[in-house]
Amino acid sequence: MQIRIVKENLKRPNPGQFAVEPPLGRALDWIACRDRFTCYFTEDTEGFYFSHLPKDSEKISAFIFKTEVVLTVPHSEFGDTNRDYITWITPSSFWKENFIRRSLLTLLLRAGAAYDPKTDNYELALYSNKWLQESKSAVMRFLFGFTEFTSASPTWNMGWWATFHDRSIEEVRRSLISQKNSEPSLIGQGSLWR
Repeated sequence: MQIRIVKENLKRPNPGQFAVEPPLGRALDWIACRDRFTCYFTEDTEGFYFSHLPKDSEKISAFIFKTEVVLTVPHSEFGDTNRDYITWITPSSFWKENFIRRSLLTLLLRAGAAYDPKTDNYELALYSNKWLQESKSAVMRFLFGFTEFTSASPTWNMGWWATFHDRSIEEVRRSLISQKNSEPSLIGQGSLWR
C-alpha cells in the first residue's frame, strides 16, 4: 500500500482520534468522539485516518487482524502515512456493513493500542477499553460469531456502548444473532450462548 501524505493543522491530534479524507489541499479534520465519527464513517467510506502514539500502528493492526481471524471475516488493510502517529485504515466490508459494527471497530482500534503481539495479551487489551469492558457480554457474544445485529427498536443512531452497556444477557442474546442461525455448543458458558 502506498504511503499517504497527510496535511495537518497546527495542532497534533490526540491518540484515538479519527478523520476521513479531506477535500484536496485541506488539512485533516480530527474527530475525538467515536459516535460522532461513525456518522461520517458509512458503508461507502473507502477508509479513514486513525491517530495513535508513535509506532503503535503495528500493535493496532495486529490486534484487528487477530480479531478478524477469530471472527473468520475478510481482513482490513492498514497503511502508513508520512506521520508515525497516523495510520490509514481500509476496513473490510464486514465492518462497514452496519452502524453497530462500524461503532465496534472504532472501539477495537482504541483497544488495540494496549495490545502486545509478543505476549499476546489480547483479552487484557480488549477490556482495557472502558466502553468494551462495560459491554463485555455483547463483546463476548460477538466474538463467538453472533455478529448480526437485530433489534425490536431501531438504534441506528446509537453506538456499540449505548446499545449494549446496560442490557441483560437475554437482551444481548436477542440483539446479536448468528448469520448461520446456529448456536455453538459451549459447555459452561451459561445462557449468553444459548
